[in-house]
Amino acid sequence: QKGKFRFQLRAFRLKNSQSFGNTSSPFFEMLRKLDRPTGATWIKVYQSNVVRHDLHPLWNQASLDIEAICNGDLDRSIKIIIWDHRRSGKHKHMGEFETTVAGLLNAKELEDSGEVVSFQVHKHEK
Repeated sequence: QKGKFRFQLRAFRLKNSQSFGNTSSPFFEMLRKLDRPTGATWIKVYQSNVVRHDLHPLWNQASLDIEAICNGDLDRSIKIIIWDHRRSGKHKHMGEFETTVAGLLNAKELEDSGEVVSFQVHKHEK
């Protein structure tokens, strides 16, 4: 597949990773999977805007070349990682999930039909 993939993501009920009465300021990264002889690696292809002090963020709409996201394969794995923005640059991991461009397109179709669509976000404790 060639062309542009236009998307807008939002999250609900993110767990606050701040303390002292502050609220997290989330952003997300989209990564594409590259299969190599030494194993799979993930390469960042997009970083969203930061939504300040919001645990139910609606990020800005974006448009990317399908080639850049999944090399034209709508069933190739992509990963979405959600971070809490820190001024220091040491952003705090809030969670992540894997899907495909086809999975995101299917979610959009289901949402348009009135069904609620969600992806389970997993938090890896370090």
